[in-house]
Amino acid sequence: MITQSQAFIYTLALELPVVLILGRFWKVSFSRCLTASLIANCLSHPVAWSIAMHIKSTTYHQYGWHLIELSVLIFEAVILGWIMRLRPWQAILISLLANGLSAIVGRLISSA
Repeated sequence: MITQSQAFIYTLALELPVVLILGRFWKVSFSRCLTASLIANCLSHPVAWSIAMHIKSTTYHQYGWHLIELSVLIFEAVILGWIMRLRPWQAILISLLANGLSAIVGRLISSA
């Protein structure tokens, strides 16, 4: 079983480059991209992890995982959009790609 600290490191390693690449593509400063990603992840990851740890295993795999990831995606889109000064569609796209990547890799790691 992966620890919360390990999961957080994987999350940052996967999501930060996505935010930085797309943010810089849209002419957002490096520091704004980095700040937005760190704040979004530092706020969402502990909450999502805590909820996931308190859900029964069968419920988590059937419904919980999807609801947690969708909630994180929306929350982080708001944070990224606000700090990076993005249009809503840009914030949603960055959040979708970053969280989608880390969610898929997380599922692969946890099932291995």
